[in-house]
Amino acid sequence: MAVSDDSDIRERLLDAAAEVFAERGYDGTRVGDVARRAGLSTGAIYSRFQNKSDLLMSALVERATTEYDGTVAHLRTMPYEQSLLGTADAFVRLNEPLLLDALAAAQRDEALAEQLRADIRAQEQGSISFVEAAQRSGDAPDDVSAAALARFSTVLRIGAHAMARLRMDPIPDEQLAVLSRRLVEALVRTERLRASKEDA
Repeated sequence: MAVSDDSDIRERLLDAAAEVFAERGYDGTRVGDVARRAGLSTGAIYSRFQNKSDLLMSALVERATTEYDGTVAHLRTMPYEQSLLGTADAFVRLNEPLLLDALAAAQRDEALAEQLRADIRAQEQGSISFVEAAQRSGDAPDDVSAAALARFSTVLRIGAHAMARLRMDPIPDEQLAVLSRRLVEALVRTERLRASKEDA
C-alpha cells in the first residue's frame, strides 16, 4: 500500500510541476508553488527530487515529452519515406511547453544541462538507429550521416518551439508541405523514390 501511495504522490507532484513550470517558467517557479498546486508539503518534493532542476527535468521527461515520444514511436512504425514526412510535420505542431524553459535554465544549471543532454542523446540515438536500419535496407542513401540527420531533427524540433513561443506568423501548411517533400527527396534513394512515384 505504501508503494502505491508513494507512486500516487509522485504522479501528483509531476502533474503539478508540469502545470506550474508551463505557466510561470523555470525562474518564476518556486518549489512551494508546485507543492501547493499538488496539495502537498515541500517535504514531499525534497524526499523524491534532489532540487528544482531535478523536478523540472523529471516533469519534462515523464510528462511533457509524452506526446513527443508517442508521436515518434508511431512514426517509426511507418515506411522510411512516410516517417520522414510525418516527422517534419509533427515537429512543427508538437506542444512541449517545458522544453524551452529547460534549455534556458540549463545555461545556468550544469546538473540540469547534463540531464537534458542525456535525454536528447537518447532521443537522437533512436533516430540514428532508425536511419541506419533504412540504410541497411536500401531505403536511405549511404552518404547521409544518420547522426547529422538526427541532430538536424533536434534543431528543427527546438526551432519550431522557439518560433511558436515568439508567436511568429505561421507559414502556410501547403508551403511547409512542399519544403518537407523536397527535403525528404534528398534523404531517400533516388531509385526507390522513382519507383514509388511510378507505382502511385
